[in-house]
Amino acid sequence: MEEDLALSAVNYAAKLGADYVDVRLEDHYNELITVADGKVQRGIMNRKRGMGVRTLVNGAWGFQSTTDLAKKGIRQAAEIAFKIAKASSRHVHEPVKLAPTKAYKISYKTSVKVDLEDVAFEDKLKEMMVWEKKLHTSKKIVRGAVDYTGIKINKVFANSEGADIRFSNSIA
Repeated sequence: MEEDLALSAVNYAAKLGADYVDVRLEDHYNELITVADGKVQRGIMNRKRGMGVRTLVNGAWGFQSTTDLAKKGIRQAAEIAFKIAKASSRHVHEPVKLAPTKAYKISYKTSVKVDLEDVAFEDKLKEMMVWEKKLHTSKKIVRGAVDYTGIKINKVFANSEGADIRFSNSIA
């Protein structure tokens, strides 16, 4: 995932005049399989990518999210978040004041032996069918169900105070 996208949004909103900016950039890949009574009930694969931009202007928050991660979409999200905060600041009775924080720059990756997307979805479906069949060890068992969920996530958090935090549970 392109970490510079998050920093680009932070920098752009700061240039617009935001007192504080934070950005969350996320890429989620999910797989869901349900097998019941020898039949696939559900087989889903989806990917979601997006960014949330939060700004603080004159003591008021603004937020905008986008799935358009091109330069234009990122700038537009930052600009809308800024405009919302600026407009809201005219109506705030008690301005938000942030506590001092330390800016962390850290990256965390979980240990993954095989990338989720490197195993064919069809193979996973077949394996769930085998597992569900193995549930029927007796005629007294009239219903069997197996659920599988696979999740791969990449996240970046960056802010105008210098934070740059990354998380990944996929193979780099």
